[in-house]
Amino acid sequence: MAFLTFASVVYLFFLCTFVYMIGFIAGLPFLPKTIDSGIAGARMTAIGIDVALLALFAIQHSVMRARASSAGGRASCPRRSSVPPTSSPRRWSCC
Repeated sequence: MAFLTFASVVYLFFLCTFVYMIGFIAGLPFLPKTIDSGIAGARMTAIGIDVALLALFAIQHSVMRARASSAGGRASCPRRSSVPPTSSPRRWSCC
């Protein structure tokens, strides 16, 4: 039962993050920050941030895949429910 509660909370957090990202990209006026609301910065700083976020994405997925491979390729629910709590904060860092 504890696992079901954990999984439900995690996926609800993921759903909220995903819905917020849609509004962030769409530029909805009631959100505190949208994709077009920031000030323009230096190009090299933006490229550095983009590369760092892509590296974070690649490392997370490589580690998660390595764990699944080391377990004999068996996908289990606890492992799948641990992906949203690690990827949702990364999405929030983009906003």
